[in-house]
Amino acid sequence: MNLSEWGKLPKDRQDRKLRQICDEVQDGVMPLSSYLPMHPTAKLSEQDKKTLCDWTEEERERLSQAK
Repeated sequence: MNLSEWGKLPKDRQDRKLRQICDEVQDGVMPLSSYLPMHPTAKLSEQDKKTLCDWTEEERERLSQAK
C-alpha cells in the first residue's frame, strides 16, 4: 500500500483497504511471519490489534460520511 497515493484512490477502494488492514491483523497475516524473527518487537499485542482496528473503523465511518 502506497500511502503517498492514498488520497488519489476512490473512496470505495480506500474503504476496502481499511477493512483489509484490520482483517489481516486479526487473522495474523500481518506483520509477515518472515519479518518477525528479525524484528520481534513488531509482534502486535491484542491491544495493538484492537487499536488498529478501531482506527480503521473510525476512518471507514469518516469516509462514508464524506460521500
